[in-house]
Amino acid sequence: MANIGILIAMVSFLPTAYGQSQRCTVPELSQCVCIKTEVYCEDIGLTEVPRNIPNTTTALVLDGNAITKIESASFFGLPSLEKLSLRDNKISSIETGAFDWLWSLTALFVDHSTEIDVPTEVLTAITTLTNLTRLDLTNCRISSEDLNLLSGLKSLQHLTLDNNDISYIKPGLFNGFLSLYHLSLRNTSLTAVSANIFDATTILKVLIIFDNPLMCCTMTDYFEWLPNQLPYLVVAGTCHDFNRTTDIRIFNTSHCTFPVDDQWSSWSTPTCSVTCGIGTGLRNRSCDSPPPSDNGKECIGSYTEAINCSLIACPEPYRRRGKYYNFCLFFLLPSS
Repeated sequence: MANIGILIAMVSFLPTAYGQSQRCTVPELSQCVCIKTEVYCEDIGLTEVPRNIPNTTTALVLDGNAITKIESASFFGLPSLEKLSLRDNKISSIETGAFDWLWSLTALFVDHSTEIDVPTEVLTAITTLTNLTRLDLTNCRISSEDLNLLSGLKSLQHLTLDNNDISYIKPGLFNGFLSLYHLSLRNTSLTAVSANIFDATTILKVLIIFDNPLMCCTMTDYFEWLPNQLPYLVVAGTCHDFNRTTDIRIFNTSHCTFPVDDQWSSWSTPTCSVTCGIGTGLRNRSCDSPPPSDNGKECIGSYTEAINCSLIACPEPYRRRGKYYNFCLFFLLPSS
């Protein structure tokens, strides 16, 4: 019973003590919660970034508000800020240079901001944050072309791009991302994940590609690359082929058949229409090198072709006194 009494006393004491440690003393942050150097302003109806945030702030959480615009001076004077979360806002504009003051920022969360209408503008602003190690851009209307703006963020360790309209990833996009260990591409429009988006080997430990229309037999280079990354890489996802869905970790490419397109053979040697000089010749080719298979395409073009042919020069006529004579050579035989 004594122990129960002590436990009740402790529980009743915690809210008061915890509440006192969370009070923000800055008037502009009166609705926010401050814990040491971290500021939490969640779900309080903010329409803009609060002013007068302490310059010692290391974490700023503004989730679940109605912020529509990030101004160029919104984060001015926050050189120590390491984490910024803007989840579930209605951001439609980010002014040039808005993130330029965040020299220490290593984690940025802009996910679930379903009202974002300027993904290119968002990514352009992010390109200045070369110290980022964690970036979450879930549901930000990012396209395949927009992704190229991330190529300079080579310090990233954890990147989440779920619920975006990404149909392909440019080869080499993640080359040189030597610290990237967690990549999530869940519920995009990807039909294939190619090994050529990475270096030959990476330190990638988690690759999440669930809920994509991935076609297994179009990813042969990925399946060749994957064993070189195991056993450290955990892949979560499925692919589709042969009217079934397969765990991407166990798909066997030996079941795949690949269309072989027909190819032309070499041209035959033409027969020229003349015995000397320039004439016309016909040459032929066949469509069997190799023949098409597994619904491969047949050759396009003609089986025959007329070309100019050039043989040795014909003999020149012999000219004498303005007239042309055929040049003849006579052999004089001695008389008997």
